Amino acid sequence: MRRKTKTKQIFETIVVMTIIALAFYIILFIQIKEKNEIVSVLTNETESIIQKETKLRSVKKLVRDIERERNIIDSYFITNDNIVDFIEIIENFGKRNGLSIEITSVKVDDINSVLEKKVKTGELLYVNFKTKGHFGELFQFLSILENLPFKIDLLNIDFKKPSGISGQDKDMNLWSGFFNISVAKFD
Repeated sequence: MRRKTKTKQIFETIVVMTIIALAFYIILFIQIKEKNEIVSVLTNETESIIQKETKLRSVKKLVRDIERERNIIDSYFITNDNIVDFIEIIENFGKRNGLSIEITSVKVDDINSVLEKKVKTGELLYVNFKTKGHFGELFQFLSILENLPFKIDLLNIDFKKPSGISGQDKDMNLWSGFFNISVAKFD
């Protein structure tokens, strides 16, 4: 019986050692699995960050590449900084066409207060001015004004030729032009 007892002891020892080894392997497997999951999450986060950085670099490069085109497009919009520049453009075109030009009023109005909402955001710049010159010069100036690269609405235009003075008067051949325009202005 002793032999059975010794065999039984060896068997029990082997079973206990197998259970301990099995428990050790299970614990080790769980730890490896947890670390594997952590590594997988970190890898995914790293790939996501790398993709975001790649996209950001791509967008920054695109912004740099189209800077010239953006500046050209920005020049078509009137902002608070370039209202005076726009008025000078009008004056210069008038003078180049041989006209005398006088700005009579400038007003900025919020588009929300205007009944006709052709532009959804921003403001309208109203400019009223008088010109004097020959009819052809006035008409050419009007054509240039209509074709400026701005959102211009010609609200009121009036050409008048003075009458009742002798034909020898130098100013008799000059026409007067009165312009009332609005221009879309963005902040």
